[in-house]
Amino acid sequence: MSSAYLHILLNHVPVIGILIGLAILITGLVFKKALLIKTSLAMLLIFAVFAVPTYLTGEPAEEEIEHQPGVSEEMAHEHEEAAELAFIVSLIMGALALISLAVWKVRSKMPSWTVIATLLVAILSAALMLWTAHLGGKVRRPELRDQEYPQETPDVYKSSQK
Repeated sequence: MSSAYLHILLNHVPVIGILIGLAILITGLVFKKALLIKTSLAMLLIFAVFAVPTYLTGEPAEEEIEHQPGVSEEMAHEHEEAAELAFIVSLIMGALALISLAVWKVRSKMPSWTVIATLLVAILSAALMLWTAHLGGKVRRPELRDQEYPQETPDVYKSSQK
């Protein structure tokens, strides 16, 4: 399995998972449902862990595709910079979720400050993950780039259509 394929396969997990975990956390807090809050904290922790292989496969994926036609080195660099920040924030989110679960287990009471901190960092993490994913799409997809792109099919693709 190629590095690029593995990266594309993995990158959807933390992006979508963090959004789902965040939605469940908000729902649990609004309706004061401990089970939903605990479930969401566990989910956020798991998806923070999934961010590790996603991030670590990024560099090998870039090396694999950087010289292929249609790949934007500028977009790859922007994606890499955004990924680094998203990765760090997701690890902080996971650590806060773990602390929340551990304190909750020891005290048998929801630790409100850590849960709220997890919520705030999860919101930031979700936003950064979405932005990073968007930039990642721009690496190979010229129609997602802000600039004009040629409407004509590149020669490299024409030869494979015959």
